[in-house]
Amino acid sequence: MQPPICEICFKRFDPDMEGDLVFFKETEKGREFDRRVREENISGHPPDAVWYCGEHVWEAKMLKHITADEARTILKRRFEASLISAFDGRPREKNLRS
Repeated sequence: MQPPICEICFKRFDPDMEGDLVFFKETEKGREFDRRVREENISGHPPDAVWYCGEHVWEAKMLKHITADEARTILKRRFEASLISAFDGRPREKNLRS
């Protein structure tokens, strides 16, 4: 399982205090992961689940009917303005990649 770091702003957070792990529409990759967990007893982070901090989690939960990749694209575009660096006014490249 990946640690709770927001997919949008990369904030580390305590999920007992804010944010959540959002499960999106199941994909073939997710079904394969679930099968391997059951049959091969593997562990890891589910591919259809993504961490979001308190600032971004509600918007993410509104999109859980689509895939994680589709939601990631929409949410990053939606929150792009809030990802502007306070230091130089330029977007932080890492945050804007899909």
